[in-house]
Amino acid sequence: MPIQSTVLLNSLLGPITCVYRTGTNSITGTAANATNSIAFTNQVLTKSSGPSLCFGTAYFSATYSPVQDATQAGNPVYVN
Repeated sequence: MPIQSTVLLNSLLGPITCVYRTGTNSITGTAANATNSIAFTNQVLTKSSGPSLCFGTAYFSATYSPVQDATQAGNPVYVN
C-alpha cells in the first residue's frame, strides 16, 4: 500500500483537500547514530485526488529523533 498524505488548504474559495501518495510502498531515510535520528528528505508524493488547484507533486521532509527501541527500556537504536 502506498504511503499517503492528506493536505488541507484554506483558499479564498474555502477549504481544499489534496491527497498525495508515493509511487511505492516505502520512502527512503538516512539514520544517524550521533543523533539517534532518521531523516527523510524531499520524498516525492504525487497527487492522487483533489481539485485542479492542488499541486501535482508534493515533497515530504522530516527528521525523527530520538529513535528508540521500546522493547529495550528506552535504549536508542543504532545502525551499522
